[in-house]
Amino acid sequence: MGEFLCLVALFALAGCDQTPAQIERAEALVHIRLVNAIDYKPGYDALGLSRCANGVCVVEIRRDLYPQCLTHEIRHVFEGDWHAGRETIEDC
Repeated sequence: MGEFLCLVALFALAGCDQTPAQIERAEALVHIRLVNAIDYKPGYDALGLSRCANGVCVVEIRRDLYPQCLTHEIRHVFEGDWHAGRETIEDC
């Protein structure tokens, strides 16, 4: 029984081991727009899109995915391309 509890504790600790977010900006003026579709890439069905310049960000989220994808796009506002090189629906 003791070995089982130790094993459970190790798995629980491993789940908490996350790299801290790399913050790119600490402040932003954010305009959030709910849309029916996002024009991103041909053949790609984007769920949300964030664009930032000079501390002003425009976030587009598909109407049918609000509020589920809000956290994902707000992370882009503060963390930039936090999932560079891979498409993900994490936080969405």
